[in-house]
Amino acid sequence: MAAINSSQRILAPFEGYQLKVFIQDKNAVLLLCEDDVLLIEDAGCTAQSDIQHWQSTDQQACETTLDTNQVCTVN
Repeated sequence: MAAINSSQRILAPFEGYQLKVFIQDKNAVLLLCEDDVLLIEDAGCTAQSDIQHWQSTDQQACETTLDTNQVCTVN
């Protein structure tokens, strides 16, 4: 909620989708899903979205597949 600064209109483009956030150690993973199918998976520590699951021919369940210990640099 802090990321949208309490402005619900920021979420309007995502109506009909599920947004899920998972915390792994000190990092976050955001999932964008539709009907329990994973579309985009993003580790919060990287500048761009990490995995575009919607481009795959295989459907992935709406569950995190990233390990932030492998994609995020520890400072």
